[in-house]
Amino acid sequence: MTKKSISIQIDAEKREAFQQKVKADGLSMSELIKTWIDEYLAEETVKKDNDQDNQDLWERIENLEAEVKLLSDDQSVSQEESSENLYAYIQYLEQRIDTLETVVITPLQDEFDNLKKTNEALFNQVRGVTDHLNDLRKAVDSVQQKNQQQMGELVQYIKQQLKQQE
Repeated sequence: MTKKSISIQIDAEKREAFQQKVKADGLSMSELIKTWIDEYLAEETVKKDNDQDNQDLWERIENLEAEVKLLSDDQSVSQEESSENLYAYIQYLEQRIDTLETVVITPLQDEFDNLKKTNEALFNQVRGVTDHLNDLRKAVDSVQQKNQQQMGELVQYIKQQLKQQE
């Protein structure tokens, strides 16, 4: 793979500020720009895939419109047959919509609801741990105060004993 360089012109102040920020993040300017290029190219791939999906959908819609137009333009088909065909087509579309809802939308909603419940459970656990830590901190503070008080009393007792021995 051959490598080529890219050069750009920017103000010296901007270059210096950019270089300082990049160094603070532990990178080099080249590494950061290469990463940006890779991310940009990845975005283009995703965009092209989405564009292709959109193009496929538009083609399907155009085909459906053409079929509907053929149904309406066909003079040999009686009004009753056209109505039946249209009704059958509407039923087909409703079935496809129901399938889409069942296969895609409902599972996504269920997954989202599960994520919300998991998030709430984690939040409650974090709150519980925080409460326990606060209780533990209070208990440690209480023990420290008692120890200081007992040490003070012990020091006074030792001083009194030393005075009495003198």
